[in-house]
Amino acid sequence: MVVSGKHGTAEQPIVIRAYPGESAYVDGSVPEFRRLNNLDWEPASLSDPAAHPDEYVSVPTLTDFVRGAFLDHNPYTRLITYSRLEDFRADNETFAKITDPNDPRPGPQVLHCDNNGCVPAGFRFPWVYMGPGVWIDSDVGPGSPRKVHIRLSHTHNNIPRLADYEGELDPRAVQLSIAPKNLTTLRVENSSHLRFEGLTVRHGGNYTARVGGVTDVVFDARR
Repeated sequence: MVVSGKHGTAEQPIVIRAYPGESAYVDGSVPEFRRLNNLDWEPASLSDPAAHPDEYVSVPTLTDFVRGAFLDHNPYTRLITYSRLEDFRADNETFAKITDPNDPRPGPQVLHCDNNGCVPAGFRFPWVYMGPGVWIDSDVGPGSPRKVHIRLSHTHNNIPRLADYEGELDPRAVQLSIAPKNLTTLRVENSSHLRFEGLTVRHGGNYTARVGGVTDVVFDARR
């Protein structure tokens, strides 16, 4: 949503608000994934035998990196954005370095490097699943649409004051926000004397709201 070139006055500001008695949302996420029991996810194993058993892929394709979040009262609000498919698919949930050469957990070799070159450090760090999250191929772009991968596996960290995820595994049964990374949900620019009242602005990409080149713009003004 873009509000641009709107000018009220100090005495008569332009007011943008919900209809009395109703709630209004400005939501930057893809509408399909917000619906319960949608058909916009399918098991990833249908197209990739290497997929994790709890992994799903979106039926529609996107042309940008994504951000994700739960829309219900799940203990996790944000979905983790994974940059490595190896972490996204890992069974391991700990960050402890691996010093035993017989440890079967996969993970990258660590090197010590100086002016003379690089040598093995003698240990590895395992790939780590950190909780429900999304991943999309790094080749994604306007000319290279890709499917979003999502995994909602349970976690078992048993850390005080850190809730483990024990919710739904199937993303089709959960209301989710999936938003393109470069999307801004609300942008207000080159405007003056505006009031935004009773609106919920949520679930953008890198930015949920951006305001620039404005004078006397107030959010949730009370009169």
